[in-house]
Amino acid sequence: MRSLFVLPLLILTAASVRGQETVEPGSKSINQAYFKPASVFQKLSWIDKYGTITRQATLNCVTKIDSANKRLIYLQLRNDGKRDSTIVEWPSLKPIYTATFVGSKEFIYDYRGGSAVKNTTTQNGHVEKDTSFTVLSPYFDSYLTDYLFGALPLKPGYHGQFRIGSGASATVSIKDVFTDVLSTGSTATLQAYVVVVDYNGYKVTYWIDKATATMLKSIYQGPDGSIFMKSGI
Repeated sequence: MRSLFVLPLLILTAASVRGQETVEPGSKSINQAYFKPASVFQKLSWIDKYGTITRQATLNCVTKIDSANKRLIYLQLRNDGKRDSTIVEWPSLKPIYTATFVGSKEFIYDYRGGSAVKNTTTQNGHVEKDTSFTVLSPYFDSYLTDYLFGALPLKPGYHGQFRIGSGASATVSIKDVFTDVLSTGSTATLQAYVVVVDYNGYKVTYWIDKATATMLKSIYQGPDGSIFMKSGI
């Protein structure tokens, strides 16, 4: 993907909606056709409050669909060694199992117990922690969060929310959706949805390609003014 620059024009379309859609695994509003075998690269950037990039990494998001066993596997592979592997039921997206590797540590979330999620932490293969927590409402694995936005019926004025349950239970709420126009560096333009999200009290903004539903960029600004940014490559 070529570099994108935001044009001065931001089209804000106000649309009144009644209520807020609650999205759950298996919801009919999820566009299942959006999920397909793919390998997508993103650049991760950590920027301090002065605007200096302090760290960067490359993320490869890989989707595999095992139709025979009704499984979707979503891998997030970083060039700094961090790896996340998430398995969900297909096509409902109900979580089954997630493993995260950071250095010599492995964090496992086992959802096969239903509302009781088993969390195990190992160091060099030795168990350091073995606990569980309960999620009472239907939920998605948190590592599917960014991916899920492209499958929702986004449009100006859309409001929706869903629960996630990896690591801890949280609510993700779409507060606003606007239309933005981006320049691709030539006379051509690209339309994108700007999705303003409340992530359990933290604000994250996403730019989603209107035509392909691909995530172009996301930005989270911390309380200290620092920024974490994902951008498509």
